[in-house]
Amino acid sequence: MTTAYVLNICTNINKSIITYTFKVSIAILFFALFGNPAIAQHNSKQSFYFELHGAALGSFGPSEGQAEINGGVDSLYYDHKKHFFPGFKTAFAPELTAGYQKNKIRFQSTVGYFEQDIALIQKFHPGEYPFVLAKMLSVRVSAMLGCSNYEKRGPYGFYTAISFGSVFPIGHEMNDQTKANFALDDFQSAAEYLWSFDESYSLALGKKGLYMVAGLSLTMPGLLGCVGKINVQPNSPYAIIRDKIKMYSYTGFLGFGYRLEK
Repeated sequence: MTTAYVLNICTNINKSIITYTFKVSIAILFFALFGNPAIAQHNSKQSFYFELHGAALGSFGPSEGQAEINGGVDSLYYDHKKHFFPGFKTAFAPELTAGYQKNKIRFQSTVGYFEQDIALIQKFHPGEYPFVLAKMLSVRVSAMLGCSNYEKRGPYGFYTAISFGSVFPIGHEMNDQTKANFALDDFQSAAEYLWSFDESYSLALGKKGLYMVAGLSLTMPGLLGCVGKINVQPNSPYAIIRDKIKMYSYTGFLGFGYRLEK
């Protein structure tokens, strides 16, 4: 069994998991919106809230359409060239959220900052070369629906959300050694637009409006743009197959919030 065959199986499994998650998320939202008439049966309650999160963000590139360069000599590969694609290390991000809630419905916006370490990884080999350390800004807006019993939990409990947002570098540093080895030109920053499925749970801490919140987020298929582009110098021994660096991510966060009743 070849390495390429194993990676192909893993890719197909990953696609199946993402597709299943997407279908389940849509089903949950549809049921919550149209299958629960209790949403409109209680007195209207409104509030503004603010949250501060500590998030761990794991990123990965899509199996198709990801940036890729090739060159050099590798006698084991099908075209006798070395192929490289971007790899992403886990990042940690502080996030600030501000939102408005009416009954079980929330609308919120979130801003986060993190440093993303991107490497060039050789296909089917352990070779890895540090490429770019990018200072990233993420912005997203979310529509959330409460899944818990509102009469018992109030504004807290489980929430399901669909978010739309953008991720883009606001600064970066290229690795000088890798830049020289591959004869790379400067990294070209860009903006990536995406949507995600989110789950969160909040728990009141006393009666003063303070609460704890935790959640998970997964980028869904269909992102637009990219976080940056790879460029090579005219004399580079490597050629660009695709230049756009695309980044999906899954995020877990834990934080605290404060609610202002209107």
